[in-house]
Amino acid sequence: MEKLSALFMLREVSFRPLTIHVILFILFFVSGCSALIYQVIWQRMLFTAFGADLESITIIVSVFMFGLGVGGLCGGYLADTWSKRLLALYTLIELGIALFGFFSGNLLEYLGSVLLSHACANASSSI
Repeated sequence: MEKLSALFMLREVSFRPLTIHVILFILFFVSGCSALIYQVIWQRMLFTAFGADLESITIIVSVFMFGLGVGGLCGGYLADTWSKRLLALYTLIELGIALFGFFSGNLLEYLGSVLLSHACANASSSI
């Protein structure tokens, strides 16, 4: 009986890291999906403000890829520096991205109106 209970406890311990890995995999998957959703939303918002042409699409995809590259570079540095608190660091970064995503609609609308007013002012002064 003692062997059976010891085997059962070992079984529970061996499944625990697998469960954590599955949870982390799901979190990374959801994070990647939300990043792509952000890209599509920002792209449509910029189309509304600046129009849809080849240059705007190229800029949006380029900036998105640049952000992935810089995030990977900085993330590698932070992972080496904060190796004991990676999950807390990941949580803070995701919360920061969520806050930026929440306020980005107003930010893009404001920037669009500022750029449009400057463009109109420059166009009227050159006539």
